[in-house]
Amino acid sequence: MSELTDNLATLGSEEKSFFELLKENKVSIPKIQRDYAQGRKTKNIQYIREMFLNNLFKVLSDNHGNNKLKLDFVYGYEDKDKLQDKEINIFKPLDGQQRLTTLFLLHWYFAKKESISQDELSVLKNFSYDTRKSSRDFCEKLVDFQPDFSQEVSEKTTDRIEKQIINQNWFIANWNNDPTITSMLVMLKAIDEKFNGLSNIWGKITGNNPSIVFHLLKMKNLGLPDDLYIKMNARGKPLTDFEHFKSQFSEVLSGEFKETFNSKIDREWADLFWDIFKENQNPDIDIAQNMDKGFLSFLWFITDILITTKGIERKDKDFWLEIIKKVYLDEENVKFLFNSLNFFEKLNELDYPKFEQIFYINQEDFTENKVRLFFNNPTANLFEKCVEKYRFGDEKSTFSLGEQILLYTYIASYHKYGSLDKVKLRKIRNLISDTELRNEYFKLYFQDIDLILEKDEISSDSKFSKRQFDEDKQEFDFIELNPQYKAILYQLEDHNLLRGSTGIFDINENLPILAEKFLERFPEKQIDYESINSALLTFGDYTQAYGGSRKKRFGNNNSNTWREIFTQSAQRSSKDFSKTKKILKEYLTLFIDNPKTTNSDVINTYLARFNDNEVLPKNLNYYLVKYPTFHKWKNSWTDGFYYWEEYENKPYDCWMLFRNQFNGRHWSPFLLTVNEDLQRCSIENYGSNLSFNDKNIFISISHDNDGFIFKGDESSQYLINKLIEENTLSQDGKLLIAKNDEGIDLEDRIMKLKTVLETLTLKS
Repeated sequence: MSELTDNLATLGSEEKSFFELLKENKVSIPKIQRDYAQGRKTKNIQYIREMFLNNLFKVLSDNHGNNKLKLDFVYGYEDKDKLQDKEINIFKPLDGQQRLTTLFLLHWYFAKKESISQDELSVLKNFSYDTRKSSRDFCEKLVDFQPDFSQEVSEKTTDRIEKQIINQNWFIANWNNDPTITSMLVMLKAIDEKFNGLSNIWGKITGNNPSIVFHLLKMKNLGLPDDLYIKMNARGKPLTDFEHFKSQFSEVLSGEFKETFNSKIDREWADLFWDIFKENQNPDIDIAQNMDKGFLSFLWFITDILITTKGIERKDKDFWLEIIKKVYLDEENVKFLFNSLNFFEKLNELDYPKFEQIFYINQEDFTENKVRLFFNNPTANLFEKCVEKYRFGDEKSTFSLGEQILLYTYIASYHKYGSLDKVKLRKIRNLISDTELRNEYFKLYFQDIDLILEKDEISSDSKFSKRQFDEDKQEFDFIELNPQYKAILYQLEDHNLLRGSTGIFDINENLPILAEKFLERFPEKQIDYESINSALLTFGDYTQAYGGSRKKRFGNNNSNTWREIFTQSAQRSSKDFSKTKKILKEYLTLFIDNPKTTNSDVINTYLARFNDNEVLPKNLNYYLVKYPTFHKWKNSWTDGFYYWEEYENKPYDCWMLFRNQFNGRHWSPFLLTVNEDLQRCSIENYGSNLSFNDKNIFISISHDNDGFIFKGDESSQYLINKLIEENTLSQDGKLLIAKNDEGIDLEDRIMKLKTVLETLTLKS
């Protein structure tokens, strides 16, 4: 049941059969409604027709009479007319036209097949069409016509009723141009094929306990159609009943645009969207309904583009029809919509690259003629994803802003140039990947896309990354001079850790070999981030300061972290990025010069130097390489952030953050490491001191750049005093770490603290 009919349920309705409705009212399909469609020959309509007739057959073939088919709501408004000076009620449906017409044909079929009385037959004359005079005249003639059922139905005679009707003198030749009449003839043929073997059905559909009913809702004092729709949908969401949408949208159009829409919406364009959803085998999925939603998704995608690019004013509370009018009363906008629909309808016949020829998802499918997509739940066919995921108004869309820009690029390239420039497409992908896209800048994004397609440039006030655009220009100039390197550089761009941004490399003759080694050392499906992180740290501090010098980020086991580290950002130090760049180059060069070397070899060689020379200066990197707890808490990786008050002067006086905020879990990594190694120690999660407990001994240990500060309760102070007497601690109770003139540790402060605490255990 749709949202609209959910709302109607609260207004009051009564259960009726079709025959009861006709006995009480004339029923006339109003001019605002479109033609009868359930007999059309398009694939989606054929499916709807078969499903509806199957449901009707199931209930009518039940000889026990226990089943009842309820056809949801039929609603409309009452009007008055005069017939032979007598006032009569006319019910004009706004929803249910298709079902009512099919029920009219079903009743006509069994009335004629079972030769019911003239009095009952005359009730069917209360059903008519106001959409066209020809449709109205056909309904009148049909009720009076008696077909010959003597000929048996077979594969050769399935159109026996249709042929008899067309051959009647009263059947006018140009009625074949009336879509309602031709659709009725197709439905009559389908009814005859399905129901010719059933008998004694008239009583089931017209008796006191009819097998087929619906909820009839007659709406009073709600005004006529336009006013009615607005009152029933004050929040401005589009009506979920697709039939109403088509009817209202058609009324906005004029001339040949209206004719084109009314013709294609249930034919060529319907087939376009039907083909997207037809493979779904889930019996609980209504394919036809999904197809309708798909059409609306694409229409609103195009509509939102037009609103954005044309600067059309739209208020949050605008009723959907008002938005449609604002946009599509402009014929140029109608042309853009129709051309876009026609483009995808004819895409397979056009000499224009298909989605699977220009986009790919998985690294192993790389070719230099395709561009890799990195969106959430990506699919190469952006049109299909738009149809399935784009949402209008308050509904949350999972068709991302980046995907919308790329789909616009694909469509605009065809409309404006008839061809797709894959180099420019790659540049646009790179800009999307390197820009934090925001809704409020959408108009500027589209303007830049048009500029790129036309002139290969972006505007001076562009909201895309200018650095990325300049970076791309430099790279593509290099490729133009060195086309033999295009494949390896495109492959580098398409790596998941870079996503189009290759600024971590210098653009020169060394780039191809560095790119090849990067792809080798960072294999996407099996990257050992832990060993890479440690190996990089042996070359130096590759981190970048965030918003100053207080917070830096190290790599962890998350690809997003490494992508951030390898991508330059205005929020981080450009000087530090140059340092990252230098260290990565040194790291890759080592493996170029020593192809058989592993990360473990690099790490072990680094640590062996300290084993061979205990007084070798130990900067923070030494601890980060040696101790896993400098990156993990209880074997869970942190987000990689460290915080300092004074990094330059006090590099060891730092906090390891579990996430990215200082108000969350954080520790001294030195204290945390000792806590992990010694059973008698404990530590809380928010910058706490290390607690040492042994029998009746309690000592609290804090940490700073110079070493560790010991404090004990009254019962433990004697131990601290003893350590002071032995010169293990300074006079103020501090375990000092020996340093060189540059302030770098000459001894492992973690090992020194552990040794002292183990000694305390023996003394206590």
